[in-house]
Amino acid sequence: MNPDIQKDFQRQIEILAFCLNGESFSKADLACKYDVAEITINRDLNSLRNMGIHIFSKKGKVRVEDTPNTNLLVDLASNYLNLRLNSAVLNNKVKSLSKLEEIFFLNKLVLLSKAVYEHKIISLTYTRFLDDKTKPYKIKPINLFSNELNWILNAYDFETDSPKTFYLSRIKSVALTAESFTTKIKTTSKNSLHKIKLRFNPEVKNQIYDKIWFTEFEIEDDKNGYVILTTEQEISNKLSSWCISWWNMIEVLEPTELKNEIKEMIEQFQKTNF
Repeated sequence: MNPDIQKDFQRQIEILAFCLNGESFSKADLACKYDVAEITINRDLNSLRNMGIHIFSKKGKVRVEDTPNTNLLVDLASNYLNLRLNSAVLNNKVKSLSKLEEIFFLNKLVLLSKAVYEHKIISLTYTRFLDDKTKPYKIKPINLFSNELNWILNAYDFETDSPKTFYLSRIKSVALTAESFTTKIKTTSKNSLHKIKLRFNPEVKNQIYDKIWFTEFEIEDDKNGYVILTTEQEISNKLSSWCISWWNMIEVLEPTELKNEIKEMIEQFQKTNF
């Protein structure tokens, strides 16, 4: 795609995402935001209408009228992600998220990938797995990717700089801030990695993809219907806590170091609380 056409397309889809996200802009606001002439914004809105989006400027504010076609939004989000994340994202990986949310998947994917690409700090609200409570977060987004059944955002907490993992299906709202960030992505030494092998009860098979927070892994069914997950990870509190969160639905097959780490965590908890 011609670089100028690509830039125009990205801007148009971002304008659509801002509107679907419930944000209020005039054409002048958008022209200032993207450092273009207002006539360019007029062309952008016209291009979106030609795509089938009923977007207009009324009473000084740009708004989307009517509910856009879901299949159209899937195509637009897929093409945007291909350009922004420099990744051949398959259409059906976007479509899987669209089944959970008829419209708002587009603004999540577009605004989060924009934030990753431009290193923008974002505010979001998120429903945690731990207690099913929705909490606000301010984060530095690092990576956005699909793990077959869901989309995952890796980020650092703005205050503590600790790593965070967010599943898009559980993000309830997202907003870009004007703040930019720079950070060094923490890497793990190969020498500190262990081969991890876990066996899951068949009852939780459909939950595994939703809860996995690491990107490199393999999953297969054994002859008894149990799910075997293998990966290479550093032994950490995060990994141990994640294993504990599965209760009796998981068995750590290897390594011994992970079993000992989990045992120590449980013993310390019992010592403090019982």
